Amino acid sequence: MDSEHLIAELVRLNQTIAELTEQQGRIEMELVRIMINAGATSIPHPTHQVVLKTTLSYDPSRLHALRELIDPQELEDAGAYIPAHQQTVNVPEKWNLTHLKKFQKYGADVRKVIENAAYVQASKLTIKEKI
Repeated sequence: MDSEHLIAELVRLNQTIAELTEQQGRIEMELVRIMINAGATSIPHPTHQVVLKTTLSYDPSRLHALRELIDPQELEDAGAYIPAHQQTVNVPEKWNLTHLKKFQKYGADVRKVIENAAYVQASKLTIKEKI
């Protein structure tokens, strides 16, 4: 296949994937709605295991009332509450290339070190329809 046909096929496949992903999302949302309305965490099925798992998160501002109900020191000792505090952490070195490139004016050796440090982290082919 030549590149024109490959590009056309890739564009067609990307459109199909987008449509299927959208359809998959709608079906999953409907199944979740059905399960929540039924108060179910599982749906019986002969060939597939269907389980709804929920992860809870908590609004910290609503938990403040616990400090009036339970001794705050007890909460801390149990590891249930960590009051706001400052921490000293080791931060690894970091290079800011935007600022570092200014030092290339110091000569070829500096430029060479900077250029040799560069590498391709990732590549992504993007094909968009022209408007």
